[in-house]
Amino acid sequence: MKQFHSTLVISLFCLFIAVPHAAAKQAVFGPVKYDVKKRYGKENRYSATFTVGKGHYAVKLQLGDKWQERPEFLELMLNGKKVLKEDRYGHRVIGYFTKLQGKNALDLSIKDAKAAGFRRPALPPRFVHVTVLPMKGQMLQGAYGGVTWKALMDTLAS
Repeated sequence: MKQFHSTLVISLFCLFIAVPHAAAKQAVFGPVKYDVKKRYGKENRYSATFTVGKGHYAVKLQLGDKWQERPEFLELMLNGKKVLKEDRYGHRVIGYFTKLQGKNALDLSIKDAKAAGFRRPALPPRFVHVTVLPMKGQMLQGAYGGVTWKALMDTLAS
């Protein structure tokens, strides 16, 4: 019984130590899901604003849950600066790492490819999840892609 009590106290102590670290990883914006509603090459433009304190942040873009749910073209602007040009991105997750402060504007443009010919197939739903996360310490600035967010963070940390 005494050993169980000691183990419980140590477990609770570790839990309380981990809570502030987990709180720092909470998103300051999102996750917000943006869908491709206008199809067959028509642009879907979304705008959002968020306020943050001065520091390093990551804009996390998760492109669909499966390969066929990824938008075919993507463009991202942050505070009026184009950070991802309109292009096809083969990564499942894209992270844009930068310094931010105050009020910020995010503009996202996503679309399908224009179908050739008159027969247009039924398209699967396509979407992007956008999240802004605070980052600790020094980091590389710029946009990087990966298979998963954890794999991207592990690659950048090494």
